Amino acid sequence: MESRISAGCTECCHPERSFTLREDRPPKGGYTGQRSGSGLKIDATLGVSTPPVRIVAKRPSHGIWRNLVIKVGGEAGGLTIAVVGSWICVFVAGVFMRFTHLRMFAVLTGLLVVLPINKAVAADIDSMIDDALRRQSIPGVSAVVIDDHQVIYSAGRGLADIKTARPMTDRTVMYIGSLSKILTAVLALRQVERSALALTDMLDRQPPITMLQLITHQSGLPREGNFDYWFSGGFPDVPTLAAYVARAPLDFEPGRRTRYSNIGFAALGGLIAERANRDFEALLRTRVLEPLAMHDSGARGPAPGVASAYSPPGQLIPNSNRPFAGVGAKIAGRHLRIYHDANAMSPAFGAYSTASDMGRLLLFLLGQGGEDVLSGEMRTRMFKPVASNRGLGLRMESINGRPVARHGGWFAAYRSHLLLEPARGIGIVILANSDSASPEAIAEEVYQAIAR
Repeated sequence: MESRISAGCTECCHPERSFTLREDRPPKGGYTGQRSGSGLKIDATLGVSTPPVRIVAKRPSHGIWRNLVIKVGGEAGGLTIAVVGSWICVFVAGVFMRFTHLRMFAVLTGLLVVLPINKAVAADIDSMIDDALRRQSIPGVSAVVIDDHQVIYSAGRGLADIKTARPMTDRTVMYIGSLSKILTAVLALRQVERSALALTDMLDRQPPITMLQLITHQSGLPREGNFDYWFSGGFPDVPTLAAYVARAPLDFEPGRRTRYSNIGFAALGGLIAERANRDFEALLRTRVLEPLAMHDSGARGPAPGVASAYSPPGQLIPNSNRPFAGVGAKIAGRHLRIYHDANAMSPAFGAYSTASDMGRLLLFLLGQGGEDVLSGEMRTRMFKPVASNRGLGLRMESINGRPVARHGGWFAAYRSHLLLEPARGIGIVILANSDSASPEAIAEEVYQAIAR
């Protein structure tokens, strides 16, 4: 006979988060616990019944199980008990003892040690973000944090709109700036895996530029070209951008150096769309966003329900003599920033999303699900430096000697940052609605707190 207890997140149950109870007759009762960098490992032998029961379980360092479910079953059937917190779990264990064998009570009580809903972690992240709101003069921040391949935090703090006092949440839409490049890279690699494109495919120009050189910022194309869109608000359409890329003088020979280029990633989006004979926005939606259930995201604005974004208090960016385009009404000492359509530059910096949706992207990049979008092998390849410190759509660095991948974003006072440590299943996205924000600093502070 075998009885089983399994517990895990109902959205992403993972083998390391499933616990099996076997009546394997260990010699005597006992308990050991070992804490390591990856969490707490419990090995408990419960000698309270005949035969006794042994549990072996592992909890991540800062694990928070939302929608926790305990399933108890055996030969005669089973029972599912949903719990949302430690106190409810105590109550369930106490009641359940009245209707089953004593060993089940011991196991359910043991789960309180193995599977705590660690609300303190969420409170700590709230505190970090609240402190950043004050120090950096940010109206609002929306964030998602993943540890050990599961979401441990997804929330908004502060305001999405100062005038209406609309609160920021993890479902508040924000423009994500150059995090758009990650989505564009995923789409490009998807097309490669389906033989619709090859990394060796070239732009129709001389000297030739390959798709791989566009993804790794080795194209030689200028960062912004001869466009004045940051100040005029006039972003090029597809024909205008294509004509420019075909004749643009290069800053260096393709493949010889690495230099960040918005024009290069916009050209990559144009190449993807041209080969598929579809517009880029539709391709990204149907091939990447919808399969990943990123339903509140899009390749190009204007976005519905988007948060308002603002200049820093009493300041214009880059300066008051020649500020960036989109300076709007003054509200509480700040200027509201007015959105401009990024047009053909959208593959580089025009997408919008939410913290909740970006959490799904993080899980995907960390290898959870999404095989219909990209293979696990290709996702692993994204994190391997190809040129200088550039992976495929990501910047590879290290923090405290540990390899991480990251990317920043900015568009019309919306600032963002994505940080990943694939080896430990850590992912962080910070979205902020002010030019005074440093989402990179917030992301690093959160990372240091959960990775130590």
